[in-house]
Amino acid sequence: MSTSRAPAASSASAATATSTTDLSFLTYRELLDRKKEIQARLKECATNKKPDPKNSTTTPAASNNNNNELSVPTIPKTDTHWDFTLKEMLWLSADFQSERKRQFSTAKKISNAIRLHHSTLESRKLRERAEFEARVRRLAGKIGRDVVRGYWKKIERVVGYKQR
Repeated sequence: MSTSRAPAASSASAATATSTTDLSFLTYRELLDRKKEIQARLKECATNKKPDPKNSTTTPAASNNNNNELSVPTIPKTDTHWDFTLKEMLWLSADFQSERKRQFSTAKKISNAIRLHHSTLESRKLRERAEFEARVRRLAGKIGRDVVRGYWKKIERVVGYKQR
């Protein structure tokens, strides 16, 4: 019944062998231990860290033999269509954001120019009105002086006729 069972010393090396070996001779407890080791190795491979010797349940000799198995070769990733789509989306997002910022600053400049135009237009109208009123005053003063002079000239003539 247990004729195919391996000795205990080789069970550790059999537990760390590749998945192509026959595991029918292992007990339930050994299979659970092997499962824990494989899950720990998968976590280490996922985080690309070296195995932690404190948490490792294998013997140092077995872990030295399996260093090549723990390191996963990395293949340089080539961009797929979706990667290019995501890059395009990032670029388009930045482009829309800069365009919106440019439009906002342009609108602000235009609104400031319009406000300045209307303020200068208003001040120009006020200045023209003040100039017009000053002209009217000068003209009224001139007319008033002429009237007064003409009046006194006529009075002088009347006085001159009376005195003759």
